[in-house]
Amino acid sequence: MFEAHCDYSIKVDGNMMLCTMQGAWNVEGTVEYFESVKQHAQTLIQSPWGRIVDTTHFDAGPIEIMQILIDIQKWSLEHNCQLLVIVGSKTLNRDIIEKNKHQYPKMALASTMEEAIKQIKQCLEE
Repeated sequence: MFEAHCDYSIKVDGNMMLCTMQGAWNVEGTVEYFESVKQHAQTLIQSPWGRIVDTTHFDAGPIEIMQILIDIQKWSLEHNCQLLVIVGSKTLNRDIIEKNKHQYPKMALASTMEEAIKQIKQCLEE
């Protein structure tokens, strides 16, 4: 087993989870992030909420992390998340997201955090 390699921050603001992913990740780091998402979501899951992930400085990792990221989205949807907005993906990351879009229901892309927050607020008002 390898040491977790990941750099992230997660904070809850009202009915939104704001996540930042940075650097290169491995499977162990992605699993750690998933557990942290679950912990932070505990205050949100009783009502509709949205998740924003800023990937502006995310360098991805091995293809094996993709399934864990998909599992995070599935878990979020099962726990009342109404929309995932991914901010600032690099071209390669954006291509991977587009290729796997069918596995990310209720997902949108945004260029800025402000745009992402606006999308979440609009979604939660509907």
